[in-house]
Amino acid sequence: MPDDGVRRNELIHAREVRVIGAEGEQLGILQRNEAIAMAREIGCDLVEVSSNATPPVCRIMDYGKFKYEQQKKKQDAKKRQAVVQVKEIKVRPKTDEHDYETKLKHIRSFLEDEGVKSSIRIVALKSWKGSSRIWKTWARSNRNPVLKAEPCRCLWCPRNNLL
Repeated sequence: MPDDGVRRNELIHAREVRVIGAEGEQLGILQRNEAIAMAREIGCDLVEVSSNATPPVCRIMDYGKFKYEQQKKKQDAKKRQAVVQVKEIKVRPKTDEHDYETKLKHIRSFLEDEGVKSSIRIVALKSWKGSSRIWKTWARSNRNPVLKAEPCRCLWCPRNNLL
């Protein structure tokens, strides 16, 4: 099988194929070699369209032009594809009030100025770092209810992006 995964001309395995002409008309069931000769007479290729059918369906077409059009369609689809960007801010139980306000300002700027979706993640025990681990062991010994909470995530998006 060729690199692009499409069988054409001599790479078609079946002896008999159902042939569709260059204009889309049914030409019937022909021997593979007859169909290839017919395609070459008009300067085209015989391309296998459906290998699962019995007999396999092949179409007479200009394969180079077909491949070029497929590539252009793929480029256009990629160009129109919207990339969703989500900016995340993490908050820990030991975060100071001023830091909360600063992070809130960042989220507002993400939503208002940039129009980017934003999320806040309230981090639980498993991702605590450094000296906060000592506080974690103290809180465990005092049976602090904050420690039983699961990690939480909240997602916000700008008004123009709402469904």
